[in-house]
Amino acid sequence: MSNANSSFQLLASVLRSVNTTQLPQTPNHSWRGMMIVVDVTVRGGTHTITPGIRVKDENGDFNGVLWDAAAAIAATGEFVYVLYPGASGGNATEVDGVPVPLEWQYSDTHGGTADMTYSIRIHYIQ
Repeated sequence: MSNANSSFQLLASVLRSVNTTQLPQTPNHSWRGMMIVVDVTVRGGTHTITPGIRVKDENGDFNGVLWDAAAAIAATGEFVYVLYPGASGGNATEVDGVPVPLEWQYSDTHGGTADMTYSIRIHYIQ
């Protein structure tokens, strides 16, 4: 097991207007949880995004829903989601007590009109 946490930029800050699905992230051998940081710098119209994490289903496709944010992001700012076994409370936007699987995929759902400029950063937690 690694003795350090790890961070990386999953999506660069660009203008987006449609659902985004990132390449599968694999393998995760060292971390039990993660923080997902969504940094929204521009929001047009009534545009929203709802971040989520997908896992492999019985067919080996990333269609299984591990987690979707409870509420869509409808403003500019930094939104922090903590996924960690047994986690609860804290000052994050949302905390969910789910573990990070060996293979996972980021996916978000867009709603409303216009576009949003945002980035996604992942921080693995042991």
